[in-house]
Amino acid sequence: MRMSDEDAHARFVAIRFAGNNGTPFCPHCGVLKVYTLAETPIRWKCAGCRRKFSVTRGTLFLLP
Repeated sequence: MRMSDEDAHARFVAIRFAGNNGTPFCPHCGVLKVYTLAETPIRWKCAGCRRKFSVTRGTLFLLP
């Protein structure tokens, strides 16, 4: 199966945040309101604790 980088990222987001219907939420504090940052790869910033996170945060795919 082949996918573009964007398709693979969208699939991973859907799987990672499946408990919230594919909508990102903060893995640190659980707040649902997050802001999408203009970064590549895509990252978000929590409205509650103000921490930045990516789709791989807290997974085995996070590089050190």
